[in-house]
Amino acid sequence: MARIEELFEKIDKVKELRQKAQEETAEIFVSAFQEIFNKASKKYKAKILKEVLNKIQYGLSKKMNEIGKEYKIFRMDNIIDYRMDEKNIKYVEINKNEFSQYKLELGDVLFNRVNSFELVGKTGIFDLHGDYTFASYLIRLKANPDFLDSYFLNYFLNSPQTQSRLRFIARRAVQQANINAKEVSSLEIPLPPLSEQKKIVAYLDSLREKIKKLKQLQQN
Repeated sequence: MARIEELFEKIDKVKELRQKAQEETAEIFVSAFQEIFNKASKKYKAKILKEVLNKIQYGLSKKMNEIGKEYKIFRMDNIIDYRMDEKNIKYVEINKNEFSQYKLELGDVLFNRVNSFELVGKTGIFDLHGDYTFASYLIRLKANPDFLDSYFLNYFLNSPQTQSRLRFIARRAVQQANINAKEVSSLEIPLPPLSEQKKIVAYLDSLREKIKKLKQLQQN
């Protein structure tokens, strides 16, 4: 009996160590995120976000279907790991003219304007091929490519500093919080040259992939 209890204690210890390792792994990316945008904010002049956007637009407020031949529509739950994901996608029936106004294009950034206080402000980039649109709880941000890289914008909005700022300005209601398009577009964004923006994106993409692999190894 004592031997069995000893083995269970060892198992519990291993579980505890694994959980700690996973938390420390996640912290690596957050720390890198924070450091990069801290340096950028000190080194480069900031601009008001709306000055470097070509479009800011609320999504569709339409009835959605579980299945169908209609257009695929993204909801706030489809923002996964900084990207728009097709998991549990729904469909919306609209005419071609309306779809043309809300059709997503590569590089569009979708901002979650209404959610729980912990998740409001979550942001993902659209980098899929096909016909997709987006629901009303999301705001489309289209970067001006002459000044702003879409992937850099996506990382900026998801950075710890920006997320903290968004939590501060979010208006709380019963079980949810709200941030409107005007508030998002009024954020200040540090603006390195486009070449430097792309280097930052490449570094964070690479680091994120390494951490995903490390997490998978830890789980295995």
